[in-house]
Amino acid sequence: MARVQLEVVTLAEGVSQSNSYTVLLQEKHGTKRFVIVIGYSEAQAIALSLDGNIKPNRPLTHDLFHQVCKNFNVELLEVAITDLKEGIYYANLVCKKGDHIIDIDSRSSDALALALRFDCPIYIDELLLNKVCIEDKRDEQQTIQEFEEELEEELKEIENMTIDELDKDQTNFTKKTLTELKSMLKKALQNEDYELAAKLRDEISKRK
Repeated sequence: MARVQLEVVTLAEGVSQSNSYTVLLQEKHGTKRFVIVIGYSEAQAIALSLDGNIKPNRPLTHDLFHQVCKNFNVELLEVAITDLKEGIYYANLVCKKGDHIIDIDSRSSDALALALRFDCPIYIDELLLNKVCIEDKRDEQQTIQEFEEELEEELKEIENMTIDELDKDQTNFTKKTLTELKSMLKKALQNEDYELAAKLRDEISKRK
């Protein structure tokens, strides 16, 4: 199966959830993008790696893992985003110890934080990327910040929709991106409209 290499574009505070953050990833030699929602601790670990100039007084968990691997001659060859189930991304670490190659299951947020520390490539299956990518409407002059602002506004509009508006819009589920569907699902659950939530889950499952 064909794979696509990714790069971490930016880290931003989450729109819909407190203490949540989003990592924007993009194919290294293309324009397809998607976001992964992560928690505060993982966001802090990724932010430190992206900045490169900030060093914590004591090692964080991912720094400790990195040091342990170095001391025991374990190399992280690559990380891969392998699946998406019920809105949760799954990842895999490919490690090497001598002549042995070991695959280790990982949360996607931890995998990204480690990939940045080991400076190893990040991959995703091409079919999965095509399912989760955000349609890139940027022109050549549009900045990353402008793209992120457009995405944030899109998510805010969905969050502010009433449940009646969501229900009326259900005939257009097929026209929605996975990001939009997940935000709509959260809104439906908050309003305890489980019938609509079930329909949204069905549509999300079709994209997997």
